[in-house]
Amino acid sequence: MRYQPKKIIFQVNYKPKLSFFDKLYKNENIEKKFAHWKTDKLTVTFRDYDHQDSLLISYDRTAYECDSYKKERVEEIVPALLSEVTNFVEDGIFSRIGLRHYYLIEQHMSFSKLAEIINTKLFTERFNDIFDNEINDSAIVIDSKYNNYEVNLNLGPISKKEIPAHLRFNIDNHIDAEPQKRVKILNDVFNKYPEVALFLNIDYYMKKEEISCETLKKFWQEASVDIPKLVDLINSQLFEDKIK
Repeated sequence: MRYQPKKIIFQVNYKPKLSFFDKLYKNENIEKKFAHWKTDKLTVTFRDYDHQDSLLISYDRTAYECDSYKKERVEEIVPALLSEVTNFVEDGIFSRIGLRHYYLIEQHMSFSKLAEIINTKLFTERFNDIFDNEINDSAIVIDSKYNNYEVNLNLGPISKKEIPAHLRFNIDNHIDAEPQKRVKILNDVFNKYPEVALFLNIDYYMKKEEISCETLKKFWQEASVDIPKLVDLINSQLFEDKIK
């Protein structure tokens, strides 16, 4: 993996059924991987402040969210979830599976220079000529397919001060509630953000009326490989290939 994601979300959706509530608290194999948990009687959320990640189990979806990406941790949690998910989704039928990666690819240039490069690569000269001045900023949204799956891509230049609005940290579940700890950790997180970066928000997913558990596992294996490849291709097109 050439670039590490700053944040990931892995989510599985399924049809809501009342029988879910009988099975809600019977997930000891997952529970022991997290230090804390809470429930509002409708959902269970497992949390780990050290790993800055959480797993929400609800009547219609299960979502693993990680604000501090570590490959080993992710490869421990998601396969465990996939092996247990049929224990609380009794018919083993799912309607959507998605893996979302957020990237901040640091750039050692000014924000205006990065915006200029992106706009030159993504817009034609004729398009740029519509406006009286050069385009100072832009954000691109692409809906398409890559390999076997659907992809929704958000791409654009980003400055440090803008990052918290686009890369939302799960404060409630990933940081201890003690005020001084919370302020310090959030400050440390912000200070580590790059001054200027290429921001990528990639939602890679499959949506059907019926998705089997085996298909979920296949998707996870393929998506984990496909997304980094896609990021490499995008980066190459923007920064390594010459403008024709």
